[in-house]
Amino acid sequence: MTDGYVSLDLTDDDLDCYRRAGKGEEFAPDDPHVAHLTALGLLIHDPFSGRPVPADIRTAEARLRREAEQSAAGALRRMEQIPAVVEALERERSRSLQASEPFGGEFLTGTELVNDIISRATDGATHEQLSAQPGARRPEVLARALERDAKTLRRGVMVRMLYAESTRGSDALLEYVIAVTGLGAQVRTTEEEFSRIIIVDQAHAFFEDRGILEDLSRGAWHIQHRGTIGYLIQQFQQRWVRARPWYGAGLTSENAISSPFQRSVLWELEAGADQKQIASRFGVSVKTINRAVADLRMKLGFKTPYQLGPWWLQSEERNLTEPPPSPLARWPGP
Repeated sequence: MTDGYVSLDLTDDDLDCYRRAGKGEEFAPDDPHVAHLTALGLLIHDPFSGRPVPADIRTAEARLRREAEQSAAGALRRMEQIPAVVEALERERSRSLQASEPFGGEFLTGTELVNDIISRATDGATHEQLSAQPGARRPEVLARALERDAKTLRRGVMVRMLYAESTRGSDALLEYVIAVTGLGAQVRTTEEEFSRIIIVDQAHAFFEDRGILEDLSRGAWHIQHRGTIGYLIQQFQQRWVRARPWYGAGLTSENAISSPFQRSVLWELEAGADQKQIASRFGVSVKTINRAVADLRMKLGFKTPYQLGPWWLQSEERNLTEPPPSPLARWPGP
């Protein structure tokens, strides 16, 4: 059977059965070949003898064509129905996801509850933690944050923190930045306005409602919807790219984001050399040069290597490595 229809494939035994039926031979009542040919309309039962005999060939042909046409029409109807079925399934799937992921999130009231939920999220962080703090934080708040953030950093979580440019004058915050950058955190400051927010592993976001509450001690929103968090990460990233690195104790080769080799590569790129030329000069492979650029891009949280150019041009890390000789002296013509 194929799609409800009997197979038109005739075996040698089927043809032998047809030939014998034409001679008027008798067959067992359960002969499978008789059953197959009868189902196709190629054999019919003689009402007088009760034996299977060949049907009129043209009548059998007309029947087979009619069945094939019906099968084709049914297949076309099924093809036409497939988009509607898929659309209905996608609609129900979307509703299911919306029901399982709270879009609006929940509002947490009071400092104690907010800190408790944030601590649970950060204690479970495994990949990335982003935070934006627009104002200077009190020493006791920074002490609690340092204890929590130090544990996160020691687990290998990438931590990026954004502060307002004006907070660089806070001695308490300076000590905190020195401590966390020493553990691998990246800290930047910006003159742009922004709201307080914490994002953990692209799974949790905590922020104050600027339209209602400007004091985080009164409460905060906790969002777990992936689409909303993706948008908030994009907003954070846009400010992060334009912000200025803050190294706390002062920039050194030890606490810089880039390595000496990566800085040398960036100087060469700025001078106009390509990867093949840089590899030749340093005595390494082009793959090594590309990997150095890619590793730095990932550490900075950039999506494309083109973002490295603006960062490098305004970065204090340029002062840690001497620029190369002039391109004319370094790259003579052929």
